[in-house]
Amino acid sequence: MHKEKSSTLKRMFNRSFSPFFTYPLIIACIFFVYTAFNATKEGKLLRIKNAVLNNTASEVNKMMGLYRKTSQELSDSNKKIQSLHKELDDAKTKLTELSNSGGVKAAKELKKNFDKLKTEFEKFKGDKEKEIVDKDNKLKELEGVKSQKEKETAETDKKLKEFEETKKKIENDLTEAKKKKT
Repeated sequence: MHKEKSSTLKRMFNRSFSPFFTYPLIIACIFFVYTAFNATKEGKLLRIKNAVLNNTASEVNKMMGLYRKTSQELSDSNKKIQSLHKELDDAKTKLTELSNSGGVKAAKELKKNFDKLKTEFEKFKGDKEKEIVDKDNKLKELEGVKSQKEKETAETDKKLKEFEETKKKIENDLTEAKKKKT
């Protein structure tokens, strides 16, 4: 009777490792290992994409800060230019009034002050124009960096989509293979 039990156990053991049981088990193991590997890879890609997006967002925030600062400086410059224009107009009217009234000495002094104000205004205007050009160049450079980062993000998105499509295709192939085996 002991021999009968052992032969029965051997038959059960041999049957359990038949091709109908072993091959689907091997396919399932391969599928689970592949899925775990892809999930790890996908997680890394998502972390990389997240880091790129965070960097892009911080650069955009820096550019917005620079834009606000530049626009504030431009408005301050415009206010100063307007005040200088007003001073020039006042000096011009005083000069014409004095020249009409006959105060030659005062007129010469006012003309000297007017010329001084005019040169100050021209110098200030030139400096501000140069400053505006420099800031515009900086903004253009930052916009170029932003567009480059957007292109890199788009390329990363494209690679992720291709990866997901490949993953879905492999999963579909595996499910079809399972269906064919059953």
